[in-house]
Amino acid sequence: MINFRYHLISIIAIFLALGIGVVMGSTVIDRAIVDGLKNRIDTAEKNSIERKVENEQLKNTLQGITSQDTVLAAHTVKGSLTNQTLFVYTVGDVPDNVKVETRELLAVAGARLGSEVNFKQDFVQSDKQKIVKDLRSIPSVKSLIGDEKNLDNEVSKTLAEALSIRAGGPNDFAIPVDEVLAVFDKYKAFSEQEQAGSFDPIQQVSYVVLVNRSNLSNKATNEFVTHLNSKFPTSIGLVGSEKDLPTRSNAIKGFGDQIKFFSLVDNAEAPSGRSTLLLAHAGTITGVNKVYGVSDEVSSPAPELTSS
Repeated sequence: MINFRYHLISIIAIFLALGIGVVMGSTVIDRAIVDGLKNRIDTAEKNSIERKVENEQLKNTLQGITSQDTVLAAHTVKGSLTNQTLFVYTVGDVPDNVKVETRELLAVAGARLGSEVNFKQDFVQSDKQKIVKDLRSIPSVKSLIGDEKNLDNEVSKTLAEALSIRAGGPNDFAIPVDEVLAVFDKYKAFSEQEQAGSFDPIQQVSYVVLVNRSNLSNKATNEFVTHLNSKFPTSIGLVGSEKDLPTRSNAIKGFGDQIKFFSLVDNAEAPSGRSTLLLAHAGTITGVNKVYGVSDEVSSPAPELTSS
């Protein structure tokens, strides 16, 4: 007869074997999991290093392409704006390199820079009733504006006329330029750089406007920019990245019927976009207004080059 001691030893042996099996099994499984995770980490680290190297190579390539585009842009616009006096307007936070390279391209194109007018964002977004009232208090300015109803357009027309006269253009309305510019100064409307003296003889005056595209999401800014039209030929370059809103297409749509008064380029942040802007402006001066760039709202990427 099997006694209780034998049963006790058997039970202990069974549980001991079970415990040893569990420990050994979990150790094998844990090792397999650890080895698998280690292999994945090693692969991820290798891929990460490869991506970093690839990204650095792409960055260097992009810098090279940008430098190449900058040089080619100058060759493209050479002599395209000879005997023209251009004023450059900027609206919003336009990067310094864009402004500097635009001025350099204008010089290569043969244009004379009247000045660079940087509109203050606080003024752009403000109600223009007070400044228009002060401008209209000057009789000759009232005659210039006539029946114009849009306040932003009134401001644009008056400033464009005053700057043109200061550069040596005809003063058909006998506008007191210093008095008009003093009104703008009162409202801290803009700052001005590289003001040129009057040109003799006066060359044809026109305007190139550089706009930070993201600022167009503000209704007042959009209204101001879309009404920067006057009797002088005007072209607009939008500056921004792919992540900026409004998108390039929506920014163009935001001009509505006003688009007919301008040539517009939707990628003026790029060297090729800036050269396109100046070539488009040469067309604007002759009365041809078109939309160029890289979005689906443009008529073509850039004006066609002639062999002349």
